[in-house]
Order: sequence, then C-alpha cells, then structure tokens
Amino acid sequence: MTSDRATEIITEYLPLIYSVALKVVRDRDRAEDVTQEVCIKICSGLARFKGESSLKTWIYRITVNAGLDFLRKTRAFREASFISYEDKEIEWEDNSPSLYDIIDEEHLRQRVREKVMELPLDFRLPLLMRDVDGLSYEEISEVLRVPVGTVKSRIHRGRNLLRNMLLTNLGT
Repeated sequence: MTSDRATEIITEYLPLIYSVALKVVRDRDRAEDVTQEVCIKICSGLARFKGESSLKTWIYRITVNAGLDFLRKTRAFREASFISYEDKEIEWEDNSPSLYDIIDEEHLRQRVREKVMELPLDFRLPLLMRDVDGLSYEEISEVLRVPVGTVKSRIHRGRNLLRNMLLTNLGT
C-alpha cells in the first residue's frame, strides 16, 4: 500500500487510536506516545495487513498491544489517572433541567468514570470497548484474542464490580 493510503488511514482512525490508548494507559501524555507508536506500526505494517479482520479491529489490536507494551515497559500497571471520552447524550424528561439536576448528573458521571478507571484492566477494557466504543462481542473477542464467552463474562463481571463499587461508595 502507498504512503498516501497509510496517511488516509491514520487520519481517519487517529481519534480511535488515541481513545483506545488512553483507555489502556490512563494518562494523556502516555496515550500520545502510544498513539505515535501505533501510527508508525500502521505505516510499517500496512503492506502485511491481510484483511482477515476488519481494518478497525486490526488497528484496535495494534493499539491495545502497544498500550500494554508501554505499561509493561514503564511498570505503570497500577497507576491511576483518568480517561477522557465523550459522554453519551443524556435524555432529560424535561427540556429545562434545574441547575441542581445538572450538577447531580455531572457528579454521577464523574464518579462512574472514576470507578470505571479503578476496574482491573481485564474488566475495564472490554467494558469500555462495548459500552463506549460500541464494538460487538465478536470484535472485542478478536481484539483481545479471547473467546466470545470470556468477553461476555468479563463485561458482566466488570459491570457487577462497578455497580458494587458505586453502591459501596454511595455516601462518599
């Protein structure tokens, strides 16, 4: 493939690459480093892409691997930070919510984000892939190289763990 094609692909998938990198490494600067590394890997590996999976899944897998490699190299598996992803659109019953409602809703979203980032990587990553990025169970299975049943189990267990974490800390 030509370098023009690689540039097109990187331009199209750059937001996804950065988002996935951020989900794995949980730090904006580190995510930028991983994103840069992934772009280089895409350029150098595009000729070897066989099309056995979708391009998106291939890029997702490269990004997850690069993020995990970065964490292994920097021994940062347990460092906590934050994640930035676009919030889903909130549907309000009333078109003009009160300020208190808005503050409460934002506080809740922030608490959920914080608790999601405290989940172990094995639960956090498939949960975010499914609920934030909208990947199918099969796509997640392909990216993580685990059976679909394992993906479903990890998402289910991750949601239960998240629910328990939120209920335990409800008063704080």
